[in-house]
Amino acid sequence: MPKGRLSIEKRPFPSGKPAKTSPKAAPSLTLLLLLLSPSHSGHVGELWPSFVEKAYAKLHGSYHSLEGGSVADCLTDLTGGVSDKIKLDEGEGSVAAQAGGNWHGAWAEGSEQWHIPEAQALEKELAAAPSSRMGAPDEAAFWMSYKDFIATFNRLHTCRLFPPHWHQLTLHCGWQGPSAGGPYYQPMQPGAEPLRSPTWCFNPQFRITVRKACEVVVCLGLQDPRVEARKHVSKAARKRTAGMMVLRVPSSYLGRRWEISGPVEVVASTGLSGGRDSSITFQAESSAAYVVVPHTGRAGDEAAFVLRLFSSNPLEVEQLPSPLSLVLGGQWTGLLAGGPATSSTFGSNPQYMISTAHKAEVVFTVSRLDVRYAVLKPLHSPEQCVGLYLCYPEITAEGTSGRRTGIFRKEEVVAESGFSSMDNAVMTVTLEPCTPYVLIPALAHPGLEAPFELSILSGVPVELVPLPELKTIVLQGSWRAETAGGCDLHPTWRKNPRFLLALQKPCSLRAIVAESTFVTSHTNSTEYSLQGGTPYIIIPCTYSPGRPGLFTLSLSAMEDFELVQL
Repeated sequence: MPKGRLSIEKRPFPSGKPAKTSPKAAPSLTLLLLLLSPSHSGHVGELWPSFVEKAYAKLHGSYHSLEGGSVADCLTDLTGGVSDKIKLDEGEGSVAAQAGGNWHGAWAEGSEQWHIPEAQALEKELAAAPSSRMGAPDEAAFWMSYKDFIATFNRLHTCRLFPPHWHQLTLHCGWQGPSAGGPYYQPMQPGAEPLRSPTWCFNPQFRITVRKACEVVVCLGLQDPRVEARKHVSKAARKRTAGMMVLRVPSSYLGRRWEISGPVEVVASTGLSGGRDSSITFQAESSAAYVVVPHTGRAGDEAAFVLRLFSSNPLEVEQLPSPLSLVLGGQWTGLLAGGPATSSTFGSNPQYMISTAHKAEVVFTVSRLDVRYAVLKPLHSPEQCVGLYLCYPEITAEGTSGRRTGIFRKEEVVAESGFSSMDNAVMTVTLEPCTPYVLIPALAHPGLEAPFELSILSGVPVELVPLPELKTIVLQGSWRAETAGGCDLHPTWRKNPRFLLALQKPCSLRAIVAESTFVTSHTNSTEYSLQGGTPYIIIPCTYSPGRPGLFTLSLSAMEDFELVQL
């Protein structure tokens, strides 16, 4: 044999440069390559299995590193196909195969089942089938019933090879930084309801379309953690899990998926796997589009991956642009700890004016930083949960849009997340163009203080303007028959409900009285410049006496104040 070097390149993840080996091959060590060695292949002098084995030894650092491994990985590397492992039984299977790997049960060679007249005719038909190599009998082939098969074996490894006319695409990508979004649901304690992850939508997403209905196979491949070039990676990082989901969306939908709207949308999901490769097979229709979302088992886990796609008809694949992200910090503290919408101080919460020039699907997330970075996670408490509100702005007497002092009608709320987690709250909303909104993060109980982080994700630019910080108190009241005194033109005026206002510092105070029963105008807004240290009495009233009804009194100021009903 002439001297020289043989280059063997491992796909789909080359190690930077091909593994090179000389024609002097070492003996086979692994079971798979042993079966492919010259003594088993039927080709005398066939050396390629030994060359592949030596190249693998160089790639992994030594022959010792080749011990163990995965049958599926070997099949994929040797054929370029898509491997899968099928669980036949959760048990270990019965030991019905004897020494040497041959089957000696029913329908084995020479067994009594073949002496039945009907079976003898079948035996002649099977003998005529190509079950040998180069004229030599294939001793690894045997017959057995399906019942014995599933009782004997508990795992079945398959490797699907695709004909030349199938279309194949390979995409190299990875989870890095913000794109390491993790799974759709956050890890939860046993028994707790699953919560949607606020970072899932950051994962790389790929849109697939076909012009004619066909079968599509998608294979997600990770880097082999055992190769010599990755020895610097920690053992924990090598054991990361990964998976992917395929979502069905309307063909007119061109953007990213921010959330899963329902189980019908999920075409298939691999779940999380610790293996190197995982695959999904589905039937694609020309009337729909499909979004593939690969993800790791935990948000923040970074890794490179390869996406291989096979289809019986032509398909188009595009990687969707990364989302635009806006992140800012804030805190509920002092007069800004307003609590939920049912609280009288709800309007004191931090508020942000939101708008966009184009119709857009936007993901809002608020996270409690003290809980996220706590060394010991606190026990779940409903009063400590975090939530989000998206409302239409309140229109002032001057006709301008401003802060919300409260929520008085359900039509004023565009969306709300509810209070179910102490860590974060996530809300996906479709915003109309050139329409102002007010975003309000809140805690489930007023007076609680905590730092928070507000995140906004969108496919188009979103404008956010923090509104001035104000303390707001909203109180409910009523004019009853004995307290409906009318205005100060009537002698019964002093019978009206009265509220005591106490200011510590001079400030400008805005008072709003909303009455829902009478008069043409349901609200009356007035601003006052008041001195600190002096108590004030606020008396809401109607023009005429004797007109009972309900009202809401709202006060807002940049300084701290107290408001109580006398």
